[in-house]
Amino acid sequence: MRFPHRANSLSAPYHHTDAPWVDSMVHCDPSRAVEGRDSAGCRTIGAPISSETRPMTPIDSTPTRILLARHGEVDEVHRGTIYGALDVPLSGTGILQSEALAKALQDTHLDAIVSSGLQRAETAAALVRNGRPGAARRDEPRFRELDRGHWAGMRIDTLKSERPDDFRRWTESRGALQAPGGESLGALRRRTLPGFQAWADAHPGGTVLIVAHLWVVRSAVCEALQIPMDRSPGVGLPPGGLVELSWPRSEPGEPNGRPELVQLGVAAMGRVLG
Repeated sequence: MRFPHRANSLSAPYHHTDAPWVDSMVHCDPSRAVEGRDSAGCRTIGAPISSETRPMTPIDSTPTRILLARHGEVDEVHRGTIYGALDVPLSGTGILQSEALAKALQDTHLDAIVSSGLQRAETAAALVRNGRPGAARRDEPRFRELDRGHWAGMRIDTLKSERPDDFRRWTESRGALQAPGGESLGALRRRTLPGFQAWADAHPGGTVLIVAHLWVVRSAVCEALQIPMDRSPGVGLPPGGLVELSWPRSEPGEPNGRPELVQLGVAAMGRVLG
């Protein structure tokens, strides 16, 4: 699937190494925060201006360019595990993928660099911040991976041997089945979309990098394409892959606008995969 490139597309391609993966299996509002870090650990943007002192300036309605990256490959010990929102590290390959992402973005102006706060996503965000004086760490828990509940940390072969019916339904759903005590795809979407909107509203006309997880990426793509989340397993993105979206600012009293999917799967040699 190919989408039109914009003039400010990524300045350089980055390398991706294909690797086997298991789909990884929960707030802060930057538009309302005060300078510093809140109790959720979010590096914040700035305090809202009171109505008495707010300057009478036009609202910038220019959409925000959101670069949404999937973290790199996880460590081998966790592959074959349903890890979901557990905080698991990257493999050596995953670190290389994160370095390649940072290199690709080194000449791209970024107004904010955001991650889910989980180490596999924050590794790439930290590498992108290097060499950018004043770039602050910003953790957004709304972008954490799908919570797998009681299955989190379970080996897939254990699920297969001990709960064969659940294993069959899980594989037939391509990982979309809600785990006992876990999060549904609908709940994930209701969690992530306000996060995307908040960061778009905080930086109208700007560019925001978000390093997150596969199901989070799928929720944004489904919103852009206006398709239900039960079709989201058909949205693929390799570890270290990138999606570019144009996200409109919300207007008071109006329904949120529909984001535009600009390109999906920017990968090695500048190819666009879909």
